[in-house]
Amino acid sequence: MASFLVPRRSNVIERRGTLEDALPEGHWARFIWRMLESTDFTELELLYPSVLGEPGRPPYHPRIIAALWIYGMTQGLSTATAISRSCTLRDDFRWLAGGLSPCDQTLLNFLTVARDALISIRDQVLKEMHRAGHVDLSAVSEDGTKLRANASGRSFHTGDDIAIVIEDLKKGIAKKLEDQVPPEAKRQQQIQVRAFNDRLQRAEQAITELGARSAASSEEAWDGTVPQQCEPCKFGRDHFRHDAQKDVMMCPAGQELALLGVYRSSADSKRFYRVYRRKDCTGCVLKAQCGEGKGRRLKVPVEPAADPSAEACSEGSTDKPPAPAPRASLTDPECRLMLATSDKRIEPSCNADITVTRHGVIVSQFLTQQAVDYEHFKRACPTVLALLGRPDAWIGDGHYTTQANLILASRLGVTLYGPVQSGDAAEQDKYSIRDFRHDADRDILICPAGKELQNVGTRNVPGRPYDLYGRSDCTECPLKSRCTITRARTVRRPHNLHLILALEARMKDVADNVTRLRSSTVEPVNGQLKQHGLARFHVRGLSRCTVVLTLACIAHNLMKWKAREQARVLRAAS
Repeated sequence: MASFLVPRRSNVIERRGTLEDALPEGHWARFIWRMLESTDFTELELLYPSVLGEPGRPPYHPRIIAALWIYGMTQGLSTATAISRSCTLRDDFRWLAGGLSPCDQTLLNFLTVARDALISIRDQVLKEMHRAGHVDLSAVSEDGTKLRANASGRSFHTGDDIAIVIEDLKKGIAKKLEDQVPPEAKRQQQIQVRAFNDRLQRAEQAITELGARSAASSEEAWDGTVPQQCEPCKFGRDHFRHDAQKDVMMCPAGQELALLGVYRSSADSKRFYRVYRRKDCTGCVLKAQCGEGKGRRLKVPVEPAADPSAEACSEGSTDKPPAPAPRASLTDPECRLMLATSDKRIEPSCNADITVTRHGVIVSQFLTQQAVDYEHFKRACPTVLALLGRPDAWIGDGHYTTQANLILASRLGVTLYGPVQSGDAAEQDKYSIRDFRHDADRDILICPAGKELQNVGTRNVPGRPYDLYGRSDCTECPLKSRCTITRARTVRRPHNLHLILALEARMKDVADNVTRLRSSTVEPVNGQLKQHGLARFHVRGLSRCTVVLTLACIAHNLMKWKAREQARVLRAAS
């Protein structure tokens, strides 16, 4: 018969020693504490109004709380409950806490107060790594990754639904306050009223988020072929009179704006516009009340049935379903429904923008509500320049190589690399601005067929100004099928066209190297952050989630620091 060793838990054991003896030299927790011990926490200490000799227990030093969060992130613990429990069960956490046992609420309170002050800790760690030679600025890569929010998709509702919820909550609070309860149930009533108030506050915040989102979308709604009238304009469309016999628009000064053409909106195939323009308004006595450009353009919506040109443009178009009403979460109003590229699902998320060096050190990180990444460059690049210096190359994917980012990179002296933005596959054979020749002396464009497009004005769009050139009739052109589907043709010529062409020239030779560098730097870092506790957030609110992200990035950088120090020692020994 086989014999086995079995546990004997009745045996008496004796463990003696100090916490200092609980961990071996060179342990990872000791490295984290040594790095944080040399970091200035004055800014965080000022957030705790504790005075010696005054009533109340002194708070935990923020260095201890930060160390527990950072070490917990390296161990895959991302919740305050798990870290608090580990302070009583694990020797490494007990050593790091110095025998103290902060509760989970204490750890969560740190996330509420430490947002801005924690940035100084991150900056100090980065500067020390830079001085130690672990931050290589020869090339940095930027990318965004979606992080799952602590909310359910079922918590998202439209503004009308949220308004009903707000009314019900107000009635519920009023009813709770009117109820007469015995003294022993008074505390329970206060807890219920507080819970109602918390839900009401989140619902009102959701309504505010929807209002801000609606205002932002209305400012960015126009993306059609023909720009809106120049800003600032005091005279609007209602101040112009249509002369149906001559098919011109009469401005308030009595001048005629001739028909330039009929165009279809790229945002909605069922929307059409008749565009009128006057090339030169420099001598007009009312010019100050009209616009800053040399001429004046006016866009007038028309129905396809009311205009033959618009009817012709609409042939073959299909009806699109109406856009769904915007929704906000009653659980975490600051998160948004975003497409997670890893599993191709739309989930409540926040977008984390990460910038790393070629060795995987995170030099910039922040959390936003924007699902797209192109606006993040204007925040990340100045941060890196101010903190560490100018990188030799800045690498991003196709989201980052917008005109506005190219202008900013040129102004800051940073060389931006990334895929050149282009149309979809159906548009690859169409003529673009690169196929039109600019005659600077006459300020006209020459199309591939040799026809002239006149300058009809400048559009000063923030970050991407351009000149608009147009030709009113291209119906007889033999190259029309490759140029436009409408009778007329308009072309935008960006003021920064030379930057776009320079980007194309740079990417011709290094496109494959750029792709490989991104896939070996920033993309693995995004995966490592999620592996070490950022697969999803366990707190709510953009501010607290930002603190969690910052703590995770500090933990990641400290792990890189220790690994590079060990590699340096091994190289020296060999």
